[in-house]
Amino acid sequence: MPLKIRATARIALFLVTLSTFAGESAAQSCTASMTDFNFGTTSVRGGSTPRILGTLRVECGALLGLISLVNLCITVDAGDGGSGPSNNPRYMRRADGTQLAYQLYRGGYGGTVLNNISGVSLSLLSSTVYEETIYAEVIDSGTSVNGGYYSSNFTAGIDFRVTAGTLLSCTSRGEQDSSDFMVSADIEPSCTVSAGTLDFGTLGTNVSAAVVAQTTIDVSCSAGVPYSVQLGQGQGPGVSDPTARQMSSGSNTLSYGLYRNQTLTAPWGWTVGVNDNSGTGTGAIQSIPVYGQINSGQTVPVGVYSDSVIITVNY
Repeated sequence: MPLKIRATARIALFLVTLSTFAGESAAQSCTASMTDFNFGTTSVRGGSTPRILGTLRVECGALLGLISLVNLCITVDAGDGGSGPSNNPRYMRRADGTQLAYQLYRGGYGGTVLNNISGVSLSLLSSTVYEETIYAEVIDSGTSVNGGYYSSNFTAGIDFRVTAGTLLSCTSRGEQDSSDFMVSADIEPSCTVSAGTLDFGTLGTNVSAAVVAQTTIDVSCSAGVPYSVQLGQGQGPGVSDPTARQMSSGSNTLSYGLYRNQTLTAPWGWTVGVNDNSGTGTGAIQSIPVYGQINSGQTVPVGVYSDSVIITVNY
């Protein structure tokens, strides 16, 4: 009989221990998600910086109330677009492999690069959710950036991982559920333009012979982008001929023309396909010469004569 009593006690102790172990192993689970970062159709012309916000969210639960505190470690790697050292910068890529630099930050744009987050503790008696705002921005800018659709995919368990634990560990409970997310942008081709001053110098009031001067227009367009450059009529009244624009000094005017070639046989005007100047972007600055001529046979009063011409780049 004493033997039966001892055997019964041992069986009861074994069952209690087994039940407690099974309860702890299933007592905690977390799921992690990150919103997609879709910059949409955007431009990086002139140094503009596309930016967007997202949310990192981890939600944990406790079964049977056996665990009240969970510690989290969160890792975000490069994504399939790749990255530089320490994921700085990260890259989105076009289908042909062309890369576009961007970054994910904590604490604000230009803040801490999002790589690893540790030391996150949730007291499941009061809160089961951890959320943080993530800041994304495109780093590359200017016309050197080729237009097109870029993306980088983050695969759950590979590029986006979350582990959980209890006490001082964030790994004792192992890897938790996470979901895929994507970073994407559709970059518009872009062009920029600048120009110098066309200076004819100091002339006599009797312009008996034509006076010629030259300057340049600097155009920078995304590689492979066709463009055309038009020069407006200027501010002179009633101008309808690119070779007879008007500089003015008060109410006095001085006739001049703008041309695409040094021999002054190709007027440069404002009509697409007729008297514009066309080219194809390279991503770098392309300097295009502008030739000007003050027409001969004019007598004008003393003064400072000037005009302002609008440059338009269509692409």
